[in-house]
Amino acid sequence: DILVNPQRNAYESHSSFSGPTSVVITVTLEEVYTGTSKQVQVKRPVSCVQCKGIGGQGVSQICTTCNGKGVRRYMQHLAPGLMQERQGACDDCVGSGRIFPLHNRCLVCKGKKQILATETVSFSLPKGIADGAHMAIGNTIIEIRYVKHDLFVRQGEHLVTRITLELVDALSGCHVPITHLSKQVLVVPVAQKSVVTPSTCLLVAGQG
Repeated sequence: DILVNPQRNAYESHSSFSGPTSVVITVTLEEVYTGTSKQVQVKRPVSCVQCKGIGGQGVSQICTTCNGKGVRRYMQHLAPGLMQERQGACDDCVGSGRIFPLHNRCLVCKGKKQILATETVSFSLPKGIADGAHMAIGNTIIEIRYVKHDLFVRQGEHLVTRITLELVDALSGCHVPITHLSKQVLVVPVAQKSVVTPSTCLLVAGQG
């Protein structure tokens, strides 16, 4: 699944055409283990074709939202209960300080001078990238999120799984097949030299 948020996240209220595009993508542990190539559709601001980036026709007037300054201050939520005052481009005049009267504004961009166009961004997912990591690809910030795996969880640099044994196997020993992320079936020897307890951890070297 791919979730695209063009410019604006849940904590921002400044111009929809300011700053980088934030993208959250979900990846499987298999993709993280091997590394892979990914593509994502993002929306970027481009100059309006209809008005050629002017925003309208006739005589423009001073933007009353920013008083012609082109910028405005807004509050950004950094975390629950934590706010920060920041400065960004004015929503109404898109930083120009001037705006056309409502009846003279471009019908396509609504006087914003820009529209959102869809673009395909290709990138390489590095092997072993962490859950929650961010990648900067041009003007796109990509956040990596893991899909829950049926068998494995990642803990640091290790892959962890749980196996259930019959009592007789825990006492006398056995071999347990585990399908690895690489699709290779690993046959893990269990209790070959000692009795297995519920807290026993077994390490398979070189397999994550």
